[in-house]
Amino acid sequence: MFRYFLFYSCNIGPLHLKNLESLRIYLTPLENNFLQTIGAMPSLKSLSLWNCGLNGTLATQVWQNLTSLEELSVEFSSFPSNFIQVIGILTSLKRLEVSGWEVNGNLSMHAWQTLTSLEELSVEFLSLPSNFIQDIGAMTSLKNLYVFDCEVNGNLSINGPLHVKNLESLSIDSTPLESNFLQTIGAVPSLKSISLWNCGLNGTLRTQG
Repeated sequence: MFRYFLFYSCNIGPLHLKNLESLRIYLTPLENNFLQTIGAMPSLKSLSLWNCGLNGTLATQVWQNLTSLEELSVEFSSFPSNFIQVIGILTSLKRLEVSGWEVNGNLSMHAWQTLTSLEELSVEFLSLPSNFIQDIGAMTSLKNLYVFDCEVNGNLSINGPLHVKNLESLSIDSTPLESNFLQTIGAVPSLKSISLWNCGLNGTLRTQG
């Protein structure tokens, strides 16, 4: 059984790798139907795209066939604005890493709310709205959140109730925070670990009863 396959700056043709569990594509311009071109991959659990680019709008139907996908990593790649909405149909997806992502068009932050099965989310080198933590509030299964070196229109802030009731680990690095961030995030009862570095933060964590 194939467990790992690598494309490196090559042309992708029909492969129909039905037993493939892990696929990595590097340095390869992609068409929006690249999954359809590769063929059915019902056993795929891990997909990694590095320095790739997609043109046009992604077709939802093709992604629906990735019924076993648990891990998805998209790094330094250009993708259509409906990408998050499309992968929201992946009910098996547990881990998502997005780094240095260039969005073609306007990304609706409400799209993140479709990722209800996600347990771990890592965002790096992205441009985020100040209410990003609020936007991902519908991720009720989220346990680990990592935010590294992201640009924010202002500071990351929390205004209103939080719904990430299962969050256990929070790590924020080189991303500006509001001064009351610790007080607000302290209301999450499941939180076990907080790591903050170079966030320009002043404040104290609210004492839990």
